[in-house]
Amino acid sequence: KNNLSLLSTSKMKSLPILLLASFIWMITAMQVIAQEEGGAIATLSRVEGYVEVFSEAKRKTRRGREGLMLFAGERINTGKDSKVTVEFRDGSTFRLFRKTDFLIEEGVEQNTRERSFKYQLSMKLGSLHGRMKRGMQRTRLRTPTAIVGVKGTTVRITETSKGKATIGLSEGKIEVTNAVS
Repeated sequence: KNNLSLLSTSKMKSLPILLLASFIWMITAMQVIAQEEGGAIATLSRVEGYVEVFSEAKRKTRRGREGLMLFAGERINTGKDSKVTVEFRDGSTFRLFRKTDFLIEEGVEQNTRERSFKYQLSMKLGSLHGRMKRGMQRTRLRTPTAIVGVKGTTVRITETSKGKATIGLSEGKIEVTNAVS
């Protein structure tokens, strides 16, 4: 009888620890599932200098590094002597240059016969060079002075702190709108 009561007491003492460990494991698994449901939209590559990624949902800033996965609602900021490439799931890339403030608002894989993507992006300030895959995506990039609709082309966009946007196109077509037209 003494051995039985000792065994029950030791099991009772370890029960809260087991419950706590199970709870922590369950929370971690739920966070991973939630992130996977939203799905990574892009990753960082060719990181040069200081780059930070701010998550709107988590209210958390991370240092940009090679292979860092990016999700909707994340803002990428480059330092004064920095550059980084954002590689999207469809193979499209955006090279962000110094002092750029770039936000991935939304990235959705479309439910169509062929694999295609729809991106909503914004850039408050800075400069980027984008190469979008032909026939695979539709991108809308918003700046303080213009909205640029891009589909399967190569484009360069600069937005200055003085409210001036410069857009260059080396091939393909884009649609640019602003408050005037």
